[in-house]
Amino acid sequence: LPGAYEGPPELPQVGPERLHIRTPEVQEALPEQPPKLGNVSDNILLPLRFGPERRKRAVRDEAATLCTALGLPEGITGMTAGRLSVGQQQRVAVARALIGQPPLIVADEPTSALDAATQGTFLGLLFDRIAATGSSLLMVSHDERLGARFDRVVHLSDIAQTERLAA
Repeated sequence: LPGAYEGPPELPQVGPERLHIRTPEVQEALPEQPPKLGNVSDNILLPLRFGPERRKRAVRDEAATLCTALGLPEGITGMTAGRLSVGQQQRVAVARALIGQPPLIVADEPTSALDAATQGTFLGLLFDRIAATGSSLLMVSHDERLGARFDRVVHLSDIAQTERLAA
């Protein structure tokens, strides 16, 4: 049929020697910034509605525990997410990504809106929580300085094949 969906495009294969993923199960994080609707608790608990395995791993009061561990103020879970600072929104996004202990967290530019001092604090909190839960982190960033914090760095130019067409 013309215009029928024929499946995803063919992507270059990357073997395990080029990428290191520690767990076979992949759990994608939701977008970097939380939606502006509902309260912080609703935002953090949202992934549990869609992931039955993650829901089974979640513990009572985990949203509040994550908020405390990420340095968010007491009582923030009842606040409207749209009233938070950008840094608080990013920490809520981390709590949402961590709830239910997903084996893999995919983070796309989670530090892009942070200054250098806040970025260091934020990454410290993120890595502490990942270590505590045993999750792995796959992070995309244009900031090459962040590579020093990871045990493996893959540059897009090493895996993407592009060619220019003659004009």
